[in-house]
Amino acid sequence: MKNSENLSSFNSQPEMYISNLSSTDPSMTTYSKLIPIYKSKEVETNQFLKDSEITNFDEWKVNCNETKKRILIIEDSSKLRNILTQILGERYEISDFGNADEALENIGSINPDIILLDIMLPGSIDGFSFLRIIRMNKNFLHIPVILMSLLSTDAIITEGLKLGANDFIVKPFDLRQLDLKIKNYINLNKELRDKMLLEQNINFEVKNEFQEVLQKFDMLIEKGIMNDSDIKIEKYALELNMSISTLERVIKKVYKMSPTKYIMKRKLEKADLLIRSNQGLSIKEIALTLGFSSLSYFCRCYKIYYSKSASQTTKTY
Repeated sequence: MKNSENLSSFNSQPEMYISNLSSTDPSMTTYSKLIPIYKSKEVETNQFLKDSEITNFDEWKVNCNETKKRILIIEDSSKLRNILTQILGERYEISDFGNADEALENIGSINPDIILLDIMLPGSIDGFSFLRIIRMNKNFLHIPVILMSLLSTDAIITEGLKLGANDFIVKPFDLRQLDLKIKNYINLNKELRDKMLLEQNINFEVKNEFQEVLQKFDMLIEKGIMNDSDIKIEKYALELNMSISTLERVIKKVYKMSPTKYIMKRKLEKADLLIRSNQGLSIKEIALTLGFSSLSYFCRCYKIYYSKSASQTTKTY
């Protein structure tokens, strides 16, 4: 693979990429691997919110005798975060982050009552991956999650709900509707939390006795998918302080597939999300970013997994 061939296709949108590392293909020709960075969606406010008649913030204020519930907002647009913080902050205690990596580091100390989560985020962890990770942790199972996204296809909404989101709101959205959803989920959570926690903890411990290992393994995969073209099980086993055979046994027991197949599954899911997000990346760029050895190999794997070609998915969006 020639260096000039790889780089020429990226020149049309150079601001979307950063040079990350160098790799070598089987012919020992060195090339730079370029990792896409999601540009923060700093666009007009009306692309996030529907026209609204919110002019009096007093109606959003909480009674001074009430304890404010905590909302964790994960959204890469600083404009939208500021709007939500300004308005919802009258009634709730807000913690906001522009990426999921920082949110994961702080979620334990924040202990939110509800999470507002964007799907396409900068860094190594997108919204779906964040959701997948917290739903494997019994400490966060009870927290309602509302996905917020410009992506509005049935496939995207269904995937979010399958991963454990409680609701999905499409941008632009109405702030009053979002506020009602937040209140309803918090009230529901307050009434049912003890019962749900008891049931979830019992089921969780029976099904996933390796909770900590699985969570760490998924975190390693998320970071490795976007930063390591040659993901090796040996490396992950070493970082998890486990033997390769033990790691394989745990993954097969929980996910009903080998670690290698599970990693491939996650890479293809990441590729599908990038295709559907319409970020302006070609299929070739996505395949290179995710460390596939060739475009043809990526296309073959994608078609086997999704029963349709990547180009068919591209045409849909």
